[in-house]
Amino acid sequence: MLVGLAQFVLPAGDAAKVISTLAALLVLPYVLFAPLLGWLSDRYSKQRVLNGALVFQVAIMLWLIGALYFHSLTLAIVGFMLLAMQASVVSPAKQGILKELVGSQRLGMAVGWLEMLYIAAVLIGSLAGGWAFDHWTKPSGDPWQGALWTTLILSAGAILALVIFQGVQSTEPQSTEPFRYELCWKHFTHVAELWREKPLRLAALG
Repeated sequence: MLVGLAQFVLPAGDAAKVISTLAALLVLPYVLFAPLLGWLSDRYSKQRVLNGALVFQVAIMLWLIGALYFHSLTLAIVGFMLLAMQASVVSPAKQGILKELVGSQRLGMAVGWLEMLYIAAVLIGSLAGGWAFDHWTKPSGDPWQGALWTTLILSAGAILALVIFQGVQSTEPQSTEPFRYELCWKHFTHVAELWREKPLRLAALG
């Protein structure tokens, strides 16, 4: 939706820069904060981490609604950046909570379902987002209105996800390791540890 909006309201050259920025913002939080986010999902209950992330997601959607209502592409991009950070928090917690909820015996099946639904949501969401943006933009010729209605639907989905998640049972923290500033730049240490362990190294290479 933001890609479509940028192409409507900006010159071609500027729109291309925004699209590239969006792509970078999508992956940067995973790279920059991986050790910290891994620590967070172990140090605290994964159920609480995920619940907090879903609350944060609803708040971000409200931010995006405000940004689009006031026709601010800059604020909308900031909202997208916050959503990317929220997704990077969810990723390790959602993977880790599966074993705590279903145990080792059914972990493979649970991971399969999770990944299938995740990929399906990405594909369907990409198509539906573009369709919804076009659907509400064409009648009025106003891309801001198309983007706003699309975001309102996404916001309803975010609220529904939060409500459904309340049925997930509480889980216990898996670590008592205190926060250390080194977690913010421990990437290379973690890669070295992974590389030393042959099973982990082969799995990562695979």
